[in-house]
Amino acid sequence: MGICLFCGCDRKMSKEHVLPQWINATPVGEGPVTIQRVAQTGESSAYTAPRAAAITARAVCEQCNSGWMSQLEGAARPWLTPMMEGQQLQLLPDAHDVLARWAVKTAIMFLYSTSPPVGAEAPHRSELRDGRLPSGAGVWLAAYRADPPAYNSWIRAREIEMRPDADPAEIRTASAVTLTLGCYAQHVLLMPAAWSGRALELLAPAPLRPRVTRIPSPAVVSWPPGSEGLGVAELERHADAFCAAGYSTPATG
Repeated sequence: MGICLFCGCDRKMSKEHVLPQWINATPVGEGPVTIQRVAQTGESSAYTAPRAAAITARAVCEQCNSGWMSQLEGAARPWLTPMMEGQQLQLLPDAHDVLARWAVKTAIMFLYSTSPPVGAEAPHRSELRDGRLPSGAGVWLAAYRADPPAYNSWIRAREIEMRPDADPAEIRTASAVTLTLGCYAQHVLLMPAAWSGRALELLAPAPLRPRVTRIPSPAVVSWPPGSEGLGVAELERHADAFCAAGYSTPATG
């Protein structure tokens, strides 16, 4: 028994796979996953999981795991599979919502799979459980230029200290989680829930913008964005741009 991360009920807990088990049936699931944690100080630690589906977290109840979480996995799979394979797609707005919620759910579960766990705020979790993209979450997609050996997946979580210009003493922590699966890459930024959505207007560095797209969008999005994918160094640069920009984040209001 335990308190479920999403519904808050004291129930029998289940072992949730951070990355879905159906990935095991794809070439992406055959490779290892490099996992990196970066603290606010910039200190990092890394380790390797043998397979994508080997990363688990015992933080959710059986009802949530087999209910809305399973349904979200099923809705995202038809889009994620061809994206991981590098196929060209036209992503309709309905797909944006599914992919964005899947990205946030996966980022949150990864944060709770690490030791020590790094949590997402309660509003992020409750909005997601209710079928909504959390108002304090930003999601960006990119194509990943798989460096040899191909299909080595990569997950990087970084804690970001952020201070609004209006009150530099109001220090809050955001979490940035970057993930690659095959040719698919996503970046999730979980902002302090108390801050305005204006803070999510932070953009990637100008040279990367054509190759990184934010979802959801009211328009159809062509996949992959840009003419070429990003490598690990470029994905790190994209993630760290949020750290640099965090010190001038707009205040609420």
